[in-house]
Amino acid sequence: MARNIEQNEKDLQKFRQKIQAKIDKSMKAENEKSMKHMDEKFEKFRKQISAKIEKSAKNEEQDGQKKLRRGRPRCPPK
Repeated sequence: MARNIEQNEKDLQKFRQKIQAKIDKSMKAENEKSMKHMDEKFEKFRKQISAKIEKSAKNEEQDGQKKLRRGRPRCPPK
């Protein structure tokens, strides 16, 4: 009887280890999936910010060129 109890304890420990291994594997897969999703979102965000910065720089450049085309402000006659 004592031997059966010891065997059951060993079996239970093995079973717990198997379950824990499956949980760990599942959590790792879920974390990798989540990280991939976050990386994709970050990359999309980065591209949007870069596009906005480029657009802003282009607008500033065009504004500067418009001011140059208008000519220099006239100096009052001496």
